[in-house]
Amino acid sequence: MPPVLERVTSREIPKDRIKLWIIADFGWGDLAFSEVADELYSLVPGISAEKLSLPPFSTLSTGFAIRQLGLRRYYPGKLIFSNTAPRGMDEGIPWHGSAKQRLLFGILDSGVPVAAISSGYNWSFVKDRIGKDEDGVPLFFDIDISNEGSQFRSRDIYPGAIKRLIDRDETVLGERIDPASIPDYPRNQVMYVDGYKNIKISTPESEFDPALKVSPQLNVTLNGITRTAHNALSGLIPNEGLVLRTGSSGDIDDPFIELQLVGGHARKLFEPPDKEFVYVDNGNLVTFGPATDAGDLSESRAA
Repeated sequence: MPPVLERVTSREIPKDRIKLWIIADFGWGDLAFSEVADELYSLVPGISAEKLSLPPFSTLSTGFAIRQLGLRRYYPGKLIFSNTAPRGMDEGIPWHGSAKQRLLFGILDSGVPVAAISSGYNWSFVKDRIGKDEDGVPLFFDIDISNEGSQFRSRDIYPGAIKRLIDRDETVLGERIDPASIPDYPRNQVMYVDGYKNIKISTPESEFDPALKVSPQLNVTLNGITRTAHNALSGLIPNEGLVLRTGSSGDIDDPFIELQLVGGHARKLFEPPDKEFVYVDNGNLVTFGPATDAGDLSESRAA
């Protein structure tokens, strides 16, 4: 097999040109991020690391983030490392033990190399975008390291594997993985809420129900709460209230849909009064139906 890791870092790229994106479900400002970055700094002097915090145990949010950072932009020295690894609590991802949650490595067709845990939907948004070698075989591998011996694998085990990838140590690559073994991501789920509290939904515009797409208003249900939204997918250009529209995420010619509240926070409209809005894989289903009462729109305006 021709060398694979020459695609990760060329010998002409100094270590201080390597940009590592750490995507994980550690809390914002969590010490865990600093400990992982510190270990990487000690192993690969000069490397820089950017940290992205995602909701606890949400592999759907993690997979979406890997897609956004992995497919939209490539530059020499870019590398993504991600570890969101649910352990069988209430997040809907089966727990089969640490040995089953392997660290996998793939090179996307954008050229961006990714090392991420094989759990839930972490790889689902890019499973069809894994690059191929000269023989047409996907560049997708198990990383041949022990996966046990520490509860804090992101700090104690995985940085050593990242260093070997950067050093182009081909022996770190284990067996090839078939991308078809990765589950598809579920549609019509909340995959991310941005800083403006816009709700990004895991459905590309092309997959939205054609019968509903033409309706100027739709009823939207999330967390047991139903609101009526203006439907910009129909060609409407609303300037107030809750709006369903194509967002800034996904493919340029087929973006994901999202909910926005003009002048306000869409997420607040769907927060249950008695509990916090919690991300759960497969647990934040968004459903759509024809609006039966246009008067409901008054409840969807910004306060």
